[in-house]
Amino acid sequence: MPIIDPQAARPKHRAVLAHWSALRQQRGAIPRRRDLDACAFIGCLGDVMLLKVIQSGADYRYDLVGEHIRDLFGVAYRRRTLREIGFPNHERLLQEYQAVVRNGEPLYLERQQISERQLNVTIGKLILPLSDDGKEVTDLLVCLATIG
Repeated sequence: MPIIDPQAARPKHRAVLAHWSALRQQRGAIPRRRDLDACAFIGCLGDVMLLKVIQSGADYRYDLVGEHIRDLFGVAYRRRTLREIGFPNHERLLQEYQAVVRNGEPLYLERQQISERQLNVTIGKLILPLSDDGKEVTDLLVCLATIG
């Protein structure tokens, strides 16, 4: 289910979504990765990932992964692709990312996941499209935070 209104987002996601939404309003298109200002959501940097879209969404490379995400899941993400890491249920992740690439619209979802310590945690995941040219989705900004 897409979320456009920053006030409808969970607190951890609000600053990231507000910044992305402001960029979209200013440009009238998909925000450009180069226009991101990490200072706008500095309190959430540990919960943010930047993924590069590979072959129109056939795979995704993790260019930046916040420390909270690395600590939660214990994975060495940086410069590796989704398929290379081989997460369990990686097809579900591909489908989520592909929906955002295809539609150019944000996606928000919540679900149970297993942490590195084998604990069940509820994750709120906000996936935002980014572009090089304002039209084609070339990158994804993902804010992943535990809920509760």
